[in-house]
Amino acid sequence: SSRGTHSSEQRLFQPSMELKPAMPTYDAVNFANLDTSVSVKASSKLDWHDLQYLNDSHFVIPTRHQAITNSTYHQHLKLGLSSGSEVCKISSTQHHIVLQSLYNDMIGEFYIRTVLSVYQMMSNHKLFRQLELSILQSHNATNLVDPWEEDMQFYIHLGYFNKKLLDGHQLFLSGLQILRRQQYASSLSSIFNHRKRRRVESTGDCHCYQKLIFCGYDIYSQNDTDPKASKAPIVNPQAARNYTLWPSEFLNNEGIGRICRFPGSLNQHAKNDCKIWAGLRDFLISNIEMNHPTLEDEITNHRRTILLQKGLVDEGYGGNSKEWKFVGLTQRTYRRSWLNLPGVLSRCESAFVGNATNLQKVVCVEINVEQASSPYEQLLMHRSLDAIVGVQGAQLTQAIFLPRHATVLELLPWHPKGYSLRGAWTQSRDGPTPLGIIYHNTDLNHYGYSLDRESVPLCKHVSEEQEEECFMSSENKDRFVWANSNFNVSPDTVVQFISHLLLLDNKKDRKCENLMDGLSEKYVLYNVWCESKERKDGNHAHIGNMTLSLHHYYDKKT
Repeated sequence: SSRGTHSSEQRLFQPSMELKPAMPTYDAVNFANLDTSVSVKASSKLDWHDLQYLNDSHFVIPTRHQAITNSTYHQHLKLGLSSGSEVCKISSTQHHIVLQSLYNDMIGEFYIRTVLSVYQMMSNHKLFRQLELSILQSHNATNLVDPWEEDMQFYIHLGYFNKKLLDGHQLFLSGLQILRRQQYASSLSSIFNHRKRRRVESTGDCHCYQKLIFCGYDIYSQNDTDPKASKAPIVNPQAARNYTLWPSEFLNNEGIGRICRFPGSLNQHAKNDCKIWAGLRDFLISNIEMNHPTLEDEITNHRRTILLQKGLVDEGYGGNSKEWKFVGLTQRTYRRSWLNLPGVLSRCESAFVGNATNLQKVVCVEINVEQASSPYEQLLMHRSLDAIVGVQGAQLTQAIFLPRHATVLELLPWHPKGYSLRGAWTQSRDGPTPLGIIYHNTDLNHYGYSLDRESVPLCKHVSEEQEEECFMSSENKDRFVWANSNFNVSPDTVVQFISHLLLLDNKKDRKCENLMDGLSEKYVLYNVWCESKERKDGNHAHIGNMTLSLHHYYDKKT
């Protein structure tokens, strides 16, 4: 709020608080004894009349008030005031919002636990309208804007020192707002000065935020050291007390999102009724297209560049490339790597553009978000595709930026039944996988394909009876867990997917029975748009002369 709206009797809300990291163990690593929390302390309370304004963007804090904000964030970050009067800058951004949820360093979990929650709160117009109206009335103002049009800066609280802010974080959050400038989200640690491994007093780097909002925490008094204590979290904190902010599992766990967030909570009614993932996808894409008005032209140029590099068109090509199907094959650099991807790319080329008897205009490209130079490049590489193929996991999250009615093939990793290793949920066929739920009831076509023993290169030298001992050996155990396991995919699997499922879009009809006719039992049709004799209410799309309806053909045997 501006200085003119406060009387001299009002005080700044400056509670002392500590932001705790997430759970003490993470990815089998114990962080319990590491100093990874963020402490924020105000050594004295300031009244508005104590602030001496220089202009609209700077003020002076007198010598007697030395408000210090500390942080022990493993690297001992620190922001504060030097001795003597301090000139403090007022941020021109009105709302600074810190977001926290469990596992928010993982892009898939971040999308499900944080991005969905923020969207839910933003799309609750009634709640936001009531809040905005009360604020505007108190300021005798008339301007009313939608939540996503507010001037906001997002920060992500990553609880562990070895986790970092990713381009994917910034890309998804950019879709939650109409950007007034190219200002992507930052890590919470960016607020503080970095002083590695030692506490150092800051020398004049004070910042003032009109609103600094913390989302995704349970608030306890400083004496409540156990977040699981029977005492309920505090709802209305007071400035005079000290608080501990413990991370919540979700940024917001209310409403329909709670039912639709995980596959296990979907009953038959909810499977048909959960439209929130479709709403979120449409919302993000709509905002991003508004933020990037030249996106379609850049997509055409990007596709043309790929065709030129592969020698599939010449320099004189002036088309929009819509006659080509672009298929992205996802790759990761350091774990869950697609080992035989080069061979699959080569087989794709020979099966389609290189086959004189089967001149289908299909081009397969490698998609590796880890090699993208910016959030926008991640957007461009996905928005340019007609389909994407990848193993179950975070690298498929950005598939929500695919064009309308594009196709996703989710490869379900193999591991034998009866093993106590975590990861059985990645093979789900009787409903969406934990990552695949984000495509549920959207306009995307989402298929699954169960990989088999041949996809796992480990322990090929031993007999079937010796496999369990080999997989669980100290040498292989960590590599065998689904989250780390590298894999192979038969090139024929990808060619069949393109021929039977993707290129069916080029035919005059897309009947549901044609999709399943002759399809391997390893496939599951999670979320598909097709023509059916069984007409369903709602969820229809008109493409050319076809009227498609949405269907879920789960494997009831699993």
